[in-house]
Amino acid sequence: MFHSIEKQISELVAAYVRSRYGAETTAPLEQPKQPSFGELAIPVAFHLARQLKQAPKAIAAQIVAELGTIEGVSALEVAGNGYINVRFDRAAYGLAVLQHSGQRPAQISGKIIVEHTNINPNKAAHIGHLRNAVLGDTFVRMLRARSHTVEVQNYIDNTGVQVADVVAGFHYLRKMSYDEVVELMRTERFDYYCWDLYAEVSSHPELKEWRQHTLHAIEHREGELVHLASKISEAIVGYHLNTMARLGVTYDLLPRESDVVWLKFWETAFEQLKERQAIYFETEGKNKGCWVMPASAFKEQTGEDTEDSKVIVRSNNTVTYVGKDIAYQLWKFGLLPGKDFYYLRWPDMDVYITTAEPQPPPPHEFGHATSVYNVIEKELLKAGFTVRDRALLTEVLRNNPKIDYRAIKEKIDTQLILEIVSLSPWDYSNAEFKRVDTGAPGQASVPFKLVGSRVMAKLIMVETGEIGGIITYYAWPKDWECYFVFQEGSDPFYVRVASKAGVVDERYSWYEAPAELGAAWFIKGMLKELKK
Repeated sequence: MFHSIEKQISELVAAYVRSRYGAETTAPLEQPKQPSFGELAIPVAFHLARQLKQAPKAIAAQIVAELGTIEGVSALEVAGNGYINVRFDRAAYGLAVLQHSGQRPAQISGKIIVEHTNINPNKAAHIGHLRNAVLGDTFVRMLRARSHTVEVQNYIDNTGVQVADVVAGFHYLRKMSYDEVVELMRTERFDYYCWDLYAEVSSHPELKEWRQHTLHAIEHREGELVHLASKISEAIVGYHLNTMARLGVTYDLLPRESDVVWLKFWETAFEQLKERQAIYFETEGKNKGCWVMPASAFKEQTGEDTEDSKVIVRSNNTVTYVGKDIAYQLWKFGLLPGKDFYYLRWPDMDVYITTAEPQPPPPHEFGHATSVYNVIEKELLKAGFTVRDRALLTEVLRNNPKIDYRAIKEKIDTQLILEIVSLSPWDYSNAEFKRVDTGAPGQASVPFKLVGSRVMAKLIMVETGEIGGIITYYAWPKDWECYFVFQEGSDPFYVRVASKAGVVDERYSWYEAPAELGAAWFIKGMLKELKK
């Protein structure tokens, strides 16, 4: 709709200039330097000034006075030395958008695949998942409004460690059979139950061994565990689809990673990568015996000045998640000759899910895109770390330039994801933090009101998929000294907050610590612990 108004204005201005001045112009439009100036700016007066031998501002004033009313425009204003600022009728524009009015562009050839949401099917969706889904769905609606053909995919990682851990929890920890788990699905809110089980099994000392057995069974389609994994993931996906449907978020296809593996997409992709020399077999160093992709292949995307290559196939011949994803992305473009999924329609929904079992062909073709977009949160990589919150990491780097991230990586020999689940104000004057020592000799503990912040985060080891910890941190810098001078009957009271560098703040009021400061201290403290 914006572009149709833009085109209308340009054509009207060009027609006016032709009729009034006998000049030909395409009447180009510009974006104003500031949003407060309006939605568009017309610089045509500057183009006419030399020919007409008039000041641009005078020409602009004449155009505004004589151009007349333009549908969808509330005002034309002369600005600066000759610009004409255009202000849309925003009420009419908003109503038209809501009513889907305006001329729809002609259908654009080709297909765009947008992949978004991609929640691990091992627990209920949370607010972070919804953010990604809303971003992806908004992008899809924008593309379709521009007459693009869009196929929406939600990738289901049903062979990863997250699903394997829940399966291991049922099989080894709960010692439940397939039938008992199915019965549980009928009596419990199953996605919440799996979330609790996932948290419980994550700290079990035997999890690593259980996980290896489970992953092997899933990949090789062996025994009861593979059926249990399939049933659990399908049940959780059902909950996710219902959650998203309530928000109006829909999908066309749910590709399952198990089908990428079982239909041997990777084998075809592997041959292509070797043939094109995109990967090579490493014969020495820490990646000896692995098929790797050289660092130069992904340096431009990550911005990392590193010589580390990306392992695609491990020395034990197991494929990393990167390898599986490469195969899946090639399929999206129709670049895996002779390879395709089979498809089943999801019960009571207009969405299909892939399967490895032969089925009648679907009503239309999936994949074979001309363009592909994967909607993910922006991540910032720093010497092997992936930190999901750019602003907080920037704060840490600015305050702690001497932290040796590479030494940390070498010590733990893995990459980490620090996912901040929530960052919220926290009132220290609740029951848990009701009183505090004033720090002054001879004075008793006093009640006080102090608002800091609470950070909930999880630390994930990427190579293994293990959760290194689920942490709740009450953020108040540990090496600050806080003196609260209490006077009976006074409200508020005098507060002095000091650090080793001197007084930070002092006031006759309650003290509120910035949440960003607390989170930065949390990250800083965590990194220091890893260096020990």
